[in-house]
Amino acid sequence: TEDGYLRRRPALEFLFSVGSDPVQCLFCIESRAFGASGTTFFEFFDDGVNPVTYTVRGTLTTTPDEYGISMCSNGTTDGFILITSGGTADVYDCLLNTLTPVTDMDFPANVSMCEFFAGYFFVLIRNTRAIQWSALEDPLSWDTFDVYERSWAGDWINFIKRSGTHIWVVGEQTSEVLYATGGVEVFAPAQESLIEHGSCAHLAGQRVPDGIMCIDQDERGFGQVIVFSGLQPR
Repeated sequence: TEDGYLRRRPALEFLFSVGSDPVQCLFCIESRAFGASGTTFFEFFDDGVNPVTYTVRGTLTTTPDEYGISMCSNGTTDGFILITSGGTADVYDCLLNTLTPVTDMDFPANVSMCEFFAGYFFVLIRNTRAIQWSALEDPLSWDTFDVYERSWAGDWINFIKRSGTHIWVVGEQTSEVLYATGGVEVFAPAQESLIEHGSCAHLAGQRVPDGIMCIDQDERGFGQVIVFSGLQPR
């Protein structure tokens, strides 16, 4: 036999339970923190007495599916949080503390995630090459012509993610980078920004200090973790 000991390790601590569904999304901005469990949208607090408490802020329109829940915001000071779940979207007014479904007729059907960039809310239309953006600073107002459909390559988009002053459009095998043009077309792909690497996982892109990290996929296969740093995956 040999003498041994267990080294100290960080552990998990139970904080609170919301309904019977798993918490599928947590989102924090400007000292406010939110989450979603099934269709329950809630805000949680560190009040200094009980470590964490929460308040239910509303019920999402649609139960989350395999694409999960996504949130983005233009800031909680008189701003909004856009939440996508189960193909539809809701908007939380951070000033009025109200949750409202997006009912604009021009809002696309079957969206899978959202992102905020350059004053606009973006949604990814699942199983397509297209993304659509809202009116300026208004996630309840949409125009069917405010759409970018990638044409440099034919693969569907797996996720979108802002990084610095660009928004990354990452497909199944290729990717490209959009910038705000300041012109009529609003957004366009940067020159020479088509990259022969994509992502094998939906919604899996993460911002890291060097750029965007994901699980790589291209026409030869998939499986390694890469970081898009500038226009060069590594």
